[in-house]
Amino acid sequence: MKKLLFLILLLTFISTFGNVTLKIGVYDNYPLCYQENGKVKGVYVNILNYIAKKENWSIQYVYSSWPNLYSKLISGEIDALVAIAYTPERSRMFEFNNVSVFSNWGVIVSYYPLKDLYQLSNYKIALVKDDIYALKFLEISNSFSLKFKIIWTNSYEEILKLINDKKVDAGVVSRLSSIIYSEKYSYIESPFVFGNVELKLAFNKNIPNLTLIISTIDKYLLKLKDNPKSLYWKLYDKYFTKRFLPTWVKIILFYVLPALLALIFISLLVLRKLRRIVQIRTNELMIKNQKLRKLYKDLVKAHSNLNEVLLLVSDVIKTEKDQEGYLKNVFELSFKLIPKARYGSLMLLKNNYVHFLAARGHLLDFLNQLKISKEYLLFTKDTHIIDYEQIYNFIKNKMPKDLLEKFLKASKKFKQAIFSPIIVNDKLIGNISIEIPENSSKNFDSNDVQILTSFSKIISAFLTIKEHAKLQGLFLKNLIMSLIKIVEFYDPYTKGHSERVAYYASKIAEKMGLERNRIKEIYWAGIMHDMGKIFIPPEILNKPSKLTAEQFELIKQHPVKAYEILKDLEYMGNIPLIVKQHHERWDGTGYPDGLKGEEILLEARILAVADTFDAMTTDRPYRKRMTIREAINEITRNAGKQFDSEIVRVFTEMVSSSNIILKDNLDVS
Repeated sequence: MKKLLFLILLLTFISTFGNVTLKIGVYDNYPLCYQENGKVKGVYVNILNYIAKKENWSIQYVYSSWPNLYSKLISGEIDALVAIAYTPERSRMFEFNNVSVFSNWGVIVSYYPLKDLYQLSNYKIALVKDDIYALKFLEISNSFSLKFKIIWTNSYEEILKLINDKKVDAGVVSRLSSIIYSEKYSYIESPFVFGNVELKLAFNKNIPNLTLIISTIDKYLLKLKDNPKSLYWKLYDKYFTKRFLPTWVKIILFYVLPALLALIFISLLVLRKLRRIVQIRTNELMIKNQKLRKLYKDLVKAHSNLNEVLLLVSDVIKTEKDQEGYLKNVFELSFKLIPKARYGSLMLLKNNYVHFLAARGHLLDFLNQLKISKEYLLFTKDTHIIDYEQIYNFIKNKMPKDLLEKFLKASKKFKQAIFSPIIVNDKLIGNISIEIPENSSKNFDSNDVQILTSFSKIISAFLTIKEHAKLQGLFLKNLIMSLIKIVEFYDPYTKGHSERVAYYASKIAEKMGLERNRIKEIYWAGIMHDMGKIFIPPEILNKPSKLTAEQFELIKQHPVKAYEILKDLEYMGNIPLIVKQHHERWDGTGYPDGLKGEEILLEARILAVADTFDAMTTDRPYRKRMTIREAINEITRNAGKQFDSEIVRVFTEMVSSSNIILKDNLDVS
């Protein structure tokens, strides 16, 4: 009886799963998915039809625009969407299958040659709504404070046609689309690329049997990709007759930092070589299957290494990156691309002494305790292969005997090394070296020299940009603080007010979990929020009695005046708008624009609470300060009216649970 019941349940399950019905979204993204003569086609459609036929599934395709289908997937009107880029954010909304169909990335295309990102200012730029590459591009353009007009479209082909017809100046499309339509439309692919992603299928999380559906699709994809004669590779040959490598890598490095070209070139040579070998071995698959699998693994490893190099290159211009962590990542990656090396070190000069930042095979902490002077170690102006005996003889003649003994104990003996200098502003500031073990039969060659040279130049470029950004930030800070001092001269009662508001606002932002860049913007907005008061006559600012209506209207202009000062400055991001909106009220009765609720930037809402608290707990010409408790009660009373209730809650909790109150705001008896 139990066996019969089990059999009935098993047959019921097989019957249920065998009759899977899926409603799948398809949009125009030739050749991955598209509609032709009323029929949906493309790589994804063919593969899904193949699986459906094998598994006795029923698939209903829904053809529409990308933004519309994306919304339908969120609402559950469709079960799945094809050719969607996987991101951690999207994985929280949708369920993705595990095996990707293709890798892809975004690229900027334009009618005229594009040499730098600032050229995009005042351009008409076409983007696909809710597209991953469009979102990545907007993040990048925001970090560069670029201003342009966006033309929203429904497909990559529509963007390329607009560029071809000179209706827009530039656009962001996928790399695959740029290649596929290169003969149909006239446009120039720029060297600026970003957003390397895996294209998968995304599913609504609420559909029945989802785990089994995904595992079945992944199973077929693995089999299809593993068989060179399968439908997958036939579709690949049909649609992608142009074999390509990402030559844009060499172009982008030429424009950003010419010194990086050598490294990418070597990486591309490795990929070309491996692909040629894979193609040759494929013809001998039946008798050399094991060799082919090994070569495939090597190709995956090379591709992974190239991705890591691209990430390092893209991070060169990110001045907020942790310096020590970034340099250690470069050092470690050099061993992946030059696997014959086993030992090495990365050192920087500080006050003419050597500081070892990273090491392999050597005792890092012990080396740093020795306090080795620059003159005791060998530094070269160019990258060289050097034998151990040459290095040993040099330091033996330079280093004191007792220090030499300790140095040799802390360092590993090796056969051969490559030394490459780190140069910033034409000044030698360090060295990166990699070494082959003493008993190894291998030797370094010219390719290894080129790769390590490129890595040292990546480090040099990063440190140069970091130093430039530091000097630029210091200059800007001094300039801003000078302007704030002018305001304090006009209004002595506000001395130190801006710094305190910046302090409280950034503390609230930290407590609310905002990103580092947004916290920085809030801090500087706090510093500059009253800058517009230099346009208000001092007799009004310091008037001890009640202001007239006309005088208050003048006071209300200070956020606008500050905005007008800041809005055209570079690298300001959202700071001008935050400053402009810091006197807006949650209920819409604030100034200058009468914004309401979430129409007001979150940063401006935070600044409003911090500004009010400091104003109430310090003396003013027209009144004495409140106590901390009185100020908190007043702010709480106006939550949901003047202030965002959530921000008030966070601030009051901070005040009651931690010692954050500055001494200028403390109660005085």
